Amino acid sequence: LAAFGDGSEQMLSLAVMNGTIGGSTGGGNPMLSANPMSGSVIDFGTFLPDTMSGPQVANVSNTGDAGTMISIDAAPSIGGADAARFQITGADSGNLDAGGAGEDYSIQFLGAPDLGTYNAQATITTSEGLVTYDLTAEVVIPEPSAMVLLGLAMAGFGFVRRR
Repeated sequence: LAAFGDGSEQMLSLAVMNGTIGGSTGGGNPMLSANPMSGSVIDFGTFLPDTMSGPQVANVSNTGDAGTMISIDAAPSIGGADAARFQITGADSGNLDAGGAGEDYSIQFLGAPDLGTYNAQATITTSEGLVTYDLTAEVVIPEPSAMVLLGLAMAGFGFVRRR
């Protein structure tokens, strides 16, 4: 029974299964799975200054016994020294039912103006524990010889096209 500020009362119900909120309806065990595996390094590669990456997708699912459920307990987050250079989007609440497709999270490097290696950690919080990824990206300026080769290749394409 819940009382509200206007003096009204309303009956509230909450599903409690196996003594916990969420959990299993059939007495089985949920199993948190992630692809890529939790603890993996997601390396976005190398970029020119102020260049964003395409998104990398991480999937979190329940591969446990039928009838089990895992809850997503909080919004995904990014921490670490270079957290502002990365972004994660995806579900911040909900349930992962056994045998379902799970939830996809999009992780992206947002670019940086300065040369160097950027590192952070992405975290997804569930009722069965944390899923974490170490994120890394490098910002570089290509060597002059690479630029010369690129220029020669472009000139070659132009010459072939004129023929």
